[in-house]
Amino acid sequence: MPILGFIIFLVGASLIIINHIWVPGHNRKEVIGIRHNSLGAFPQEDVRKDLPLLHRLEPYREIDVDHSDSYTHGILTDHQSVIRKLERVPQQLSGFLDSSPDSSIAYYGLPHIPLAFYLGYLLSDSKYRVDLYDFNNESGRWNQLSGVAGSIEIDSALDQIPSSDDSGDIIVAIGISYPVHASEVNELGLSYILATVEINALHPMRQLIVNRHQVDQVCNEFRLSLEKIKNNFPNRQRIHVFYAGPVSLCFALGRCINERIDPEIIVYNYSSKSKPRYSWSLSMNSSNHATAAFNLAGLTGREHAPIQHA
Repeated sequence: MPILGFIIFLVGASLIIINHIWVPGHNRKEVIGIRHNSLGAFPQEDVRKDLPLLHRLEPYREIDVDHSDSYTHGILTDHQSVIRKLERVPQQLSGFLDSSPDSSIAYYGLPHIPLAFYLGYLLSDSKYRVDLYDFNNESGRWNQLSGVAGSIEIDSALDQIPSSDDSGDIIVAIGISYPVHASEVNELGLSYILATVEINALHPMRQLIVNRHQVDQVCNEFRLSLEKIKNNFPNRQRIHVFYAGPVSLCFALGRCINERIDPEIIVYNYSSKSKPRYSWSLSMNSSNHATAAFNLAGLTGREHAPIQHA
């Protein structure tokens, strides 16, 4: 009888612990999707079917950041609406996390490159646990960038970056899915350029980034480049970023920006249908304006024409 009583006591104590500790904690965990769209056509909560099995069993809520209504005749024109929607996301996300603090975040979408970079910049706080998903053109599914199996070869030559005390700007060109061509950057006629820093995949190709380790590789190289620029160019004013790669990596690169250390960052959008190819950009982290700002460099062509996503 004493043994039976002890067993009954243990079972009862276990039920109390489960009911008052494990169950409430488990109920506070969910998946928060961030659907980011300005170029594609895919339904809300589209990533939900491609979440890992355990995440599919958890409650799901979504923040929909859709810029489709900011177009006029296929051209992105309502720039202030775009910025307002992006800058609401941290508040929306904080509201969700207040009630579910242990939730994971799934970022997925098909936005313009500067918009993905800026949203990453807005969510740079390390408290956000973000899982990255890229659209697979062949399967039509969202692939999570997880795991550490496999690296990519990166060519950056950071040790060859010059030094200067002059005041001016720096170009950072990042070629992952495709090369960033200097001839197309030169169409902008940027002035006071002190140096160009290149971070390239040794063999650029679409769908090259397939796991989180590769994302971290490129992000680490980007952060090292920013540190090198800070040390070698103490009077740098702006950094012009030209990027050719997947959306998720671009979002992750935006999270690398340190608003207290880095200067103004200008991220350019590429379109083969416009002239110049980099016809508009988004400026962020500037001391001259509190929010991001669009820069137009002669917007012509079909800016919302279908493109292949990297």
